[in-house]
Amino acid sequence: MTQEHILKFGTVTLHLLPGTTLGLHDLPKRGVALDGCIQGPHSTALDQWSLDHHDGCMRMITAATCEQVRTVLCLGGHSWFNDRDVYVNDLDGDTLLSLWLIIYATRGGSNNHEVRSLVRAVGAVDAHGPAGSLLLGDIENRTATRFYQQAIRPVTQLHGRVREAFDQWPALLEQCLLGIDRLFDHSYDVGEEVRPEPVIAKVFGSIVNGHKVLMGTCDGFGFARAYQEGYDAAVLFTPAADGSTTYTVAKRSDLVNVPVGPASDPQSVLGRLAALEPGWGGGSSIGGSPRLPEGVSSRLSPEQVWNVFSKS
Repeated sequence: MTQEHILKFGTVTLHLLPGTTLGLHDLPKRGVALDGCIQGPHSTALDQWSLDHHDGCMRMITAATCEQVRTVLCLGGHSWFNDRDVYVNDLDGDTLLSLWLIIYATRGGSNNHEVRSLVRAVGAVDAHGPAGSLLLGDIENRTATRFYQQAIRPVTQLHGRVREAFDQWPALLEQCLLGIDRLFDHSYDVGEEVRPEPVIAKVFGSIVNGHKVLMGTCDGFGFARAYQEGYDAAVLFTPAADGSTTYTVAKRSDLVNVPVGPASDPQSVLGRLAALEPGWGGGSSIGGSPRLPEGVSSRLSPEQVWNVFSKS
């Protein structure tokens, strides 16, 4: 049976469905799915909407969900989400900021300068990973750092195991919404948390379509390090205690000629991995292995994943 939390925020009904992927016509009339709950940006004549940037689009020219939500609020008005059912399947930075915008749309406005800067910063990082920092100035990069390290710390400190904590989602959501509020009352320290540099233990390396690529384990989010070291694309993985492995596949941008995704393309890396093991997903420039209950991920070996990736 599908797990679900249903929460009310004013006239907005929020449905929290861990790891669930819906179809557009699964939504009720006036339903809205956020950030991967339905793959790809879509809408219907029944006022059903998917605000997403994973499938059926190119990440380089498709805005992250939080940017789509802010656009809706600015162009459709702050009452646009009233009396709607909103569906999410994960609590990541993009989704949390989107929900903050929806729930608190009439508080301070979505076109406030500080809100615009935060949405731009988080949207760039979520859509492009570490390469997103190249699109931002120093102030926006510091804003993104404070958002991920301080505002939504209750989620980020779970280190990717959010779905295992589904019973805590309502409390986590409340803590993160309050944390985002604190960004605007300037109650965080200006100083940034010092994190150790991620270390990549290289397992394989090759040249794919003229681009330097690698596969390795990493004790942190190491794509920035990989890009700094001259790699244009990578597969980073972390073994889990249950014997499964969590993989992330990414490239610097859609300008890199390595067909990472989307997963709906059977010729892409993610599409071919999904054919081997259902549950792989992602967009044109980043994606990864299944996110299943209890933290279980892929049963494919690093050699199997590398064999697909290196022969793209």
